Amino acid sequence: MQDKLARVSVVLASSLGCTSTEPPPVPANAPVAVEAPKPVEPPKRPVPVGAGFVASARTHVLLVSHEASAAKAQVRAVALDGMVVGDEVVHPAIEHSQWSDRRVVVAGHGGGKDWATGEADGEGWRVVLRQIGEAETQPVVVPHRPAAIHVAGSTVIVGAGPTVGSISLLSPKLGWSVARERADMQYKAFDSFARAGDWLVAVDDQVVPMYADSFALEIGGRPIHRAGWDLPGVINGHYVHPVLVRGDTGDRDGTLFVVAPYGVMDGHGHDLVALPIRGDELAVPADFTVNATESTSPPVLEEHVPRGTRRPLKLTAGTEFTEWTGLAVIGDHLLAAAGARGLLIVPVTFGPQTKAIALDVGGDCRDVLVADDRIWVLVGGEADALVEYAWSGTTAVERHRTPLPSSFTTIVD
Repeated sequence: MQDKLARVSVVLASSLGCTSTEPPPVPANAPVAVEAPKPVEPPKRPVPVGAGFVASARTHVLLVSHEASAAKAQVRAVALDGMVVGDEVVHPAIEHSQWSDRRVVVAGHGGGKDWATGEADGEGWRVVLRQIGEAETQPVVVPHRPAAIHVAGSTVIVGAGPTVGSISLLSPKLGWSVARERADMQYKAFDSFARAGDWLVAVDDQVVPMYADSFALEIGGRPIHRAGWDLPGVINGHYVHPVLVRGDTGDRDGTLFVVAPYGVMDGHGHDLVALPIRGDELAVPADFTVNATESTSPPVLEEHVPRGTRRPLKLTAGTEFTEWTGLAVIGDHLLAAAGARGLLIVPVTFGPQTKAIALDVGGDCRDVLVADDRIWVLVGGEADALVEYAWSGTTAVERHRTPLPSSFTTIVD
């Protein structure tokens, strides 16, 4: 009503000559008003992927030889410039957390000269900082038994009991810094790490329930906690060889590939499973169990040997079942070290019926590492060797074979 009265008043005033709706004339010399420019918002830029830690080019490969019950392990470094095999280093293994008659090697290597081991320290524990070619070591006391070590640039990241902590190699006073501690992991530990650029996942891979935690790595490699997950269960099994592959939709979108060995009433085997991660959340149904049934979402590829016949019922390649002792990724393919079956090549978009290509590596394929778009395969048997491969399309082509002075079991990464 007020708007209508206002409009009527203007019309009456205009008709009576009391006012005019025309603007007054502007003098010729009057200054012209200039409208102030509107503020321009800067263009929105996408958040860069991998803007934190960036690994240096690999200069060395570190090899370990260790039998399950041995109190000591043998280590040799291979310098990639000239493929020079270094001197043997011996260091103690530590007792297995579950079996007193077994010992394990807990070690990490970042690809350069720095590497580290976990060792007993009287009644306690320590991480021993080492350098390839140097006899001097530096011990750092840690609060729990070390179970996994990863070296990222100038930072040594350690899974020790229910904590993930770090040691800065650049600090004048070496010490232990906690990045994550889980109260729900009593009597358990972070047993392995997987990294893609500046994204790190720590995995508790023994005994259900199993857990994982996601971290962003700062430029120097220091881990910053971002998320924690409950991992899917495995019936009478566990996880090994985690591999993290980053997607192209965000900083921490991607896939965590893991191998799950198991032994159940009707036989034994292992499953390869791809666990999707979206926005730092594990996108897996809450009731999903890796080896409960055939699955396409998330995808599971199984190899199984029945207890009765002991003849393989499901195999991705070959005619005899062998354990997978290493896993890596290059492009859109996974590479599995499969002993006498060689190096198995599996597409990352696998399903329950996917078949692998088996590559003969000239002996037992014991481990595999991908770094700087180069593939390194540890070969054992009659002719122990470290073999470099180049990726070509859907297969690997041998480039160089370096004989080793003795047999080795693992590539330290």
